[in-house]
Amino acid sequence: MSLPILRFNFSGTVSEKENRALVKVPSLRKNDKLNTDFFSDCSAYFNDRFGGREKLISLNKRVSYNVLGAAAFNDKAIRGKKGWLYYTGVMVQGRATKLSDFYKTNLLSKEQLSTFAENVRRTAQWCESNGIKVIFLICPNKQSVYPEYYPFQPRPEGQTRSEQLCSVFEELNLPYIFPLKDIIEKKSAFDFPLYWETDTHWNPVGANIAFERIFKIMRDYFPNTNFPKIKYDTVITYGEKEGDLLPILGLEHGHSTRPSLVPSGCKKEDFYTFLHYDFMTSVHTKGTDP
Repeated sequence: MSLPILRFNFSGTVSEKENRALVKVPSLRKNDKLNTDFFSDCSAYFNDRFGGREKLISLNKRVSYNVLGAAAFNDKAIRGKKGWLYYTGVMVQGRATKLSDFYKTNLLSKEQLSTFAENVRRTAQWCESNGIKVIFLICPNKQSVYPEYYPFQPRPEGQTRSEQLCSVFEELNLPYIFPLKDIIEKKSAFDFPLYWETDTHWNPVGANIAFERIFKIMRDYFPNTNFPKIKYDTVITYGEKEGDLLPILGLEHGHSTRPSLVPSGCKKEDFYTFLHYDFMTSVHTKGTDP
């Protein structure tokens, strides 16, 4: 009974297994006012950090799935058809928004859209004044590209939050890319998926479809730049323990198709040098061509 307290995670800031930030220490005041959610914030803080949390979650899921035959789901992820896993909610102050994206109940208010538009406008203006070209990219959710493996059917009609954001970029007349249609149109051309079955992200081949759209704008931005022409070979491997959704669901195994794009006849190091990786922040590389 004392182990969760004795091994309490006071110093951690992120959960690498769940690929997210941990709930911070609650404050009695929030936005210069008394925090009326203080006690629920304390509960969320404890639930996120008690000692042995990940091992106990994993044990609970193994018993639920293997002994009790329960379905694989919680307030953050769910198992769909043919072993596909889906993310179902963003954590906000320790609370999950559950299936709001699927049911399209997470739409932004007029005030939120106005704030978003102002932030985008100021960002684009700052970039322009500092000689920086900018392209805004909205990455499609996995369930939007592969709804056929989602456990619930069909998805309700109506506007999505991504479409709300697209309308803002169009009103501001700013360059943006939302490659949902591109990926859906091209997915039938491949005999493997463009998103990892056990992960929230697209794989390199899916990402490359979006990159082709980005690359076209880059060439228009910099017509005098000699961009390298790289031909890729696709290498397919398979895994059973990879994917950020496995630990979120407390699962240890899940079949995953993992295609890689490898430059034909050369190495990635011929084009860039890997420097270092900051978790949840950035990847630092340096191009070999000055």
